[in-house]
Amino acid sequence: MIKQLMEEMKQLREENRGVKKELQTINGKLEREREEWKEKERTFEEKINNLEKKLEKKREARKKKQFHNYGHGNKGKTDAKEVEEFLKKEIEVEVKVLEIIIVGKEESKKILVKTLWEEKQEVMKNKNKLTRKRIYIDNDWTVQEQKIQKGIREIAKEERKKGYKTRVGYKKLEVGDKMYTSNEKRKIGRNISQFKSALTEERNTKGRGRNDGTNNINNNNNKNLMSNGQKP
Repeated sequence: MIKQLMEEMKQLREENRGVKKELQTINGKLEREREEWKEKERTFEEKINNLEKKLEKKREARKKKQFHNYGHGNKGKTDAKEVEEFLKKEIEVEVKVLEIIIVGKEESKKILVKTLWEEKQEVMKNKNKLTRKRIYIDNDWTVQEQKIQKGIREIAKEERKKGYKTRVGYKKLEVGDKMYTSNEKRKIGRNISQFKSALTEERNTKGRGRNDGTNNINNNNNKNLMSNGQKP
């Protein structure tokens, strides 16, 4: 009887070892599968990031044949001939309009005009000749670039109310005789806030120390977000 019980105990121990070994095998398999899924997830993320980069590049490439005419106050329909005559008269550039897209209505409408790349470059070079205050000519920017430019224009408007002469450029703002530029690698919120901080700091420190027009304006972490530079 005792011998039989011992044999049964021995058999149970062997079965228990077998179960443990099987569980270890299953756990190992599950761990490998988890690693495989993690690797697949990383691969998918890389593919998504690459696709997003490609999409952004395509958007940027598309703007090479386009420019925006902001704040065009003319009422009624705007056709290609009207735009061509307007550009020839106002900035002395002759273009052949390929396509027009109207966004918005009446006073707030924007006119997206597609032209040849070379003609568009001439328009951008001569846009400073434009004297009408409510008309702007800009590139067909990405959403991020549009946010930056919108923020800069809002600051320029505030500065004009204070009596300063301003001029808005691509990711830069001229106030009086000072030019402030934005580091596009930073987030939009910090970009715009740094324009304001740079203007305030410049005025608070005006007259102290040497100012050769090239000194940097840093944030609290001593990371340069804006720079005070010469006119282009």
